[in-house]
Amino acid sequence: MTQEPGQASSGTNLDLAATASTPAVKADWQSGVLSMVGESYPENTYDIFDEIITWVEVFLDDCDKPLRVELRLSYLNASSIRAMIDIFDRLQAAHDEGRDLSVSWL
Repeated sequence: MTQEPGQASSGTNLDLAATASTPAVKADWQSGVLSMVGESYPENTYDIFDEIITWVEVFLDDCDKPLRVELRLSYLNASSIRAMIDIFDRLQAAHDEGRDLSVSWL
């Protein structure tokens, strides 16, 4: 099952194609993997990052599987960095509560 834009529910995947200014994003609920590949400098960062943040929140709240985040981001503008910090804050909070997760930035 793939998540529709603006929607988030347990068990859904997220699959966003890369654009000239946004990374490809794949979030697989079954395998517990979120990957982002490319560059991120969209005009409105939260158009894309709201969906990613929502997926992470729902996954962490509704699933007890480990989460593996794989980043291959070669460029981020300032607003993309702020959005990534929002994601990292949520991951840190989950880790502090004992959640099994990892982040790899290649």
